[in-house]
Amino acid sequence: MKLPRAFCITLPESPARTESARKHFIESGLPDVTFIDGINAEAFGLRTVFPYEVDNPGSGFNMGPKPTGIWLSHYMLWQILLQQPDSHFLVLEDDAKFQPGWKEKAEKALVDVPQSFDYLFLGSCCTGGRVVGRKEGMIHDVHYPLCSHAHIIAKKALKHMLATTRKCYAPIDIHLTFHTFRELEVYTVLPRIVDQFNTEFPD
Repeated sequence: MKLPRAFCITLPESPARTESARKHFIESGLPDVTFIDGINAEAFGLRTVFPYEVDNPGSGFNMGPKPTGIWLSHYMLWQILLQQPDSHFLVLEDDAKFQPGWKEKAEKALVDVPQSFDYLFLGSCCTGGRVVGRKEGMIHDVHYPLCSHAHIIAKKALKHMLATTRKCYAPIDIHLTFHTFRELEVYTVLPRIVDQFNTEFPD
């Protein structure tokens, strides 16, 4: 399998960030990324009314507009991808930071990963204590990583992803862990080959 067509979520309210991402992607070997205008929940006046209380029951914590917008943007993008002819898609956020040599490693990962895979993390975080096995090369079985800035999705997984994300209450990566990934073949490239600009997170 070749590296699939890339789609990136960005915001029209941040044109400089979009152009910076475009430049970085070109420099990293991705000249033809399709940019999708995401949902700026703060500009739209949106937030979820549902609390996220898994970590602290009874707190009434609400995740606020920014993660709500990211959640809605991914959900919208999945519907767009479902209409495309491709079998797989590289999904990015506009702060994805590619490591040197990432492309060769990603192409090797696509050879090593079971070809029935549904979701492949190229960028991830918080995998400590969650690795349950190793396949070939850099491919690991992790239950489950967090982060949503760089991954490959199989088209066959999209209907399940859409069906299991119908209540916006947790950040999208956490929501997928709780409600979606158990029914999918999910694998992770470790160590990660895509970081995020201006973000530090644990491996």
